[in-house]
Amino acid sequence: MLLHYQRRLLLNLCRQTVSISNDIQSVYHSENSKTIQIRHVTSNTPIKKRILLKINTVLNEAEYLIGTQNNSDVTSIGCLNNELILSERMVKFPFHYRCLLEQQLAICQDRWVTNDEWQELYNIVGETTKPIFGSVTMLVCVQLKHIERGRSLYEFIQGRYPGLLTSTSTTYTAFMNLLALDFFTLSGKKHGQDYSLHEKEICDVYEKCVRDKKQSIVASTAALGIIKGLCVTRLWHEAYSYLPFTNDDDQLQAMTEVCLAALHNDDIDTAIKLVKNFKNPPPSDSAAATISSVLSDMIRDMFRNLNEKNEKSYEFIQHLFQYLSTLDYFIEKSAIDEIKTFFSKYTSNVFNHGITMVYPNGVCKQLPGFSLTSGDLTDDEFKYLLDYLKETAYTEKEVYNTATPIEFEKLQAVLARNKFTMIVDGLNILYGIDRFATDPVSSMVKTINFLKNLRVSRAQMLFIARKHALSRIPHDIQRDLRSTCEVFLVDNTSRDDWFVLYAALYSRAYVLTSDILRKERGISSKSTPAKDTQVNDKLQKWLYRYQYMFVRQANQTFFKPPMAYKLRAQYKDNVWLIPYFSEKPQSLGQRPDNWFFVYKTSDYKPTSPLTPKHQSAKESFSVKQEKQSLDIEGKKLMDNWWTSFCILVLYAILSHSQTNIPLTEPKLTSITAVNSTALTVTWVFANATYDQSDLIRITIKFYEFYYNYGPVNTSISYTFTATNKTITSFTRNFDLVNAFYYVCLSSNSTNVNASSPLAKTTCLLERTCSRANSSICSQIPFVIISNGASSSNSLNININWLKQLPYTQNGATVQLINNSATGTLSTSTENNTYAIQTYQFSSLQSNTSYTAYIIVNYTIFGGILTDAINYTISTSRASNIFSTGDSFIFMICSMFLVFSIY
Repeated sequence: MLLHYQRRLLLNLCRQTVSISNDIQSVYHSENSKTIQIRHVTSNTPIKKRILLKINTVLNEAEYLIGTQNNSDVTSIGCLNNELILSERMVKFPFHYRCLLEQQLAICQDRWVTNDEWQELYNIVGETTKPIFGSVTMLVCVQLKHIERGRSLYEFIQGRYPGLLTSTSTTYTAFMNLLALDFFTLSGKKHGQDYSLHEKEICDVYEKCVRDKKQSIVASTAALGIIKGLCVTRLWHEAYSYLPFTNDDDQLQAMTEVCLAALHNDDIDTAIKLVKNFKNPPPSDSAAATISSVLSDMIRDMFRNLNEKNEKSYEFIQHLFQYLSTLDYFIEKSAIDEIKTFFSKYTSNVFNHGITMVYPNGVCKQLPGFSLTSGDLTDDEFKYLLDYLKETAYTEKEVYNTATPIEFEKLQAVLARNKFTMIVDGLNILYGIDRFATDPVSSMVKTINFLKNLRVSRAQMLFIARKHALSRIPHDIQRDLRSTCEVFLVDNTSRDDWFVLYAALYSRAYVLTSDILRKERGISSKSTPAKDTQVNDKLQKWLYRYQYMFVRQANQTFFKPPMAYKLRAQYKDNVWLIPYFSEKPQSLGQRPDNWFFVYKTSDYKPTSPLTPKHQSAKESFSVKQEKQSLDIEGKKLMDNWWTSFCILVLYAILSHSQTNIPLTEPKLTSITAVNSTALTVTWVFANATYDQSDLIRITIKFYEFYYNYGPVNTSISYTFTATNKTITSFTRNFDLVNAFYYVCLSSNSTNVNASSPLAKTTCLLERTCSRANSSICSQIPFVIISNGASSSNSLNININWLKQLPYTQNGATVQLINNSATGTLSTSTENNTYAIQTYQFSSLQSNTSYTAYIIVNYTIFGGILTDAINYTISTSRASNIFSTGDSFIFMICSMFLVFSIY
């Protein structure tokens, strides 16, 4: 059931107030993001029309889309089996057409579209849209990751409108991009052996449309699509020739794709050359803490495709981390998890890695005596930011955004008179500490007390605010404020934030504020990237190093101290440290809370812990409670160290005395058909209480075959080797539709103290669903149960075995659960499709429902499988009307008629 705010969100999207939540069959709700995503609409056509028409934002909002007026004004046309509800006017122009596709296909599942369905849609679009029909539609397929829809579109264009392929390169290059989607995100690929399932299609498109063309006419976007397509095939080396055609915006992504292809093919020398030439930063998702999911995906995929057995793998990692050290962007936990998985595959004791918390002074909690590199800005960076502020000082002419030259000269005089070490954003603190608008005196008193706790001398603290901040404050409280700090007031229409920022940069002082300088960074909303990336990055770096972030939670007020260290990936004392976010940040003020570290055990030598004399003098701006918390934290660290040491000694004693360690293997639980071309393999690991294996290797092998098709395709599509046991499922797409799959999961569990490994293989059989209806998925792939001839006291049950498949029948048993009767094999017949075995039951009661328990046994690829089926069947009513039950009913009716007559 939709929550209240979700329902309101959906109604706002629909632009009119109507409840449609009951029409939506499948809704995904994310608790973290507080968003709602419609996955699939499975409703009747009229309801679907209402939903899709309301979600569409291309139409004029003044039109009534429901009711008689809509029917008279807009003729609704259903296309692609009613996935699209539109009119000729709605698809007259390419922009409107693309918006419609993005909005309406986003709630539809990917599927194969017939040529007739595409033709119907092509006939409706406007004349200006027809020349780019293929390219626009294919780009939407790429955006929505609708691979089957894109494949059917390409077949349609190639067969009926081949001119659309030659008029623009967008269609076929976007198609190559589509077929290559998510290949490098898959785990378990064999280096240099496994390629895209659509490799043949990609190569055919490349041969027909790309290879013989003059490369001088290739646009950057087209070159990127070609590169992505080639990189998942054996022709990946040819992607090099298209790199020069990518512009600055596409270059990093293009080089990343080629680098991933080189890693997958175990050509690490080429990957090293490429990563050494990474120059451009990745795009950031938004202004939120300069996190980049593009960078996270890049790092994750590189470690997923890197071969840990290659002796040059660590050399590549060092160059990749060196690139990270040049960026003011952060990666997410998913990338760190992949890095940890990679290093866990190495021989023990070669590398040590883990996660450490870092104190504000740069000391690493889990690396005693180790501190990060100082994060001070350079003189050039301070100058750059000051020049930027001067350029923007008088350009804004709006109210509350101006700054006059006279006020600027007054500020310069104050800054020249004193050497300030703390700048206070007055209005920001006043409004943040309490309700300043309604109770200014109380807010000012609390602010003064808070500032006194900073232990900064009056001559070193500057309080900047607008003049109205003191207009309602009594003189005695104003004197208390001025005795605590210097006060500088700007005009009520001036931009006080600009003065705060300039004063802090000029004095190279700390700033006390909860502001994240959104306006100064050119950011208009939480999800809008900064207009000037260089300014945004430098201001963010400055905030990390110099901002005391004012925070109010409930009735408590405190601040987060600035970071004394460089907030970048860094290499120091033979240790690599990478900052990352364990959860997606919600604002620019958030800072990475964890650091991943890795080092060679032979290179790292712990140093002695830092003493207070090693810490910077600038770090004196902290309240007493914070210092005490750090002291307590240090004591806890020592206590934890002693406890860990005792546990380690005890573990060593127990391990030495243990001679027989039980091993367990993962258990294959199910093979589930997802749709007509995909399967999900699921397994479970033993409970940690019983599972004492150090290392588990899993290999999943697929035997793919088709009814009356021909040879059996064998492929090892998944391999997994790791100590952590968090991955428990794998989904794969196949080329054949509604085919059979014999899936075998092989495991090899080892323990350092066990004499021999435990190896085991388990197999299951499954069939993918029907293409016409993805909900029709056979429970028992080789067998279909049906009714035979029946009477009032006998039943016949048919077991229909599919013929022309690579298996051997071993027999079957049929038993009725009601009376434990066992069926007798009466006849065995055949037709072109099935071998039919009929089992007969007699001496049964009439008009009674029976449940049959059927067990079928067969052998396939050397393995014996047994399937169980429950099947319900009923005997017919007795033909003799004077049977026991019917006689009683007849007697009652006769007596009623007799009494009625009299």
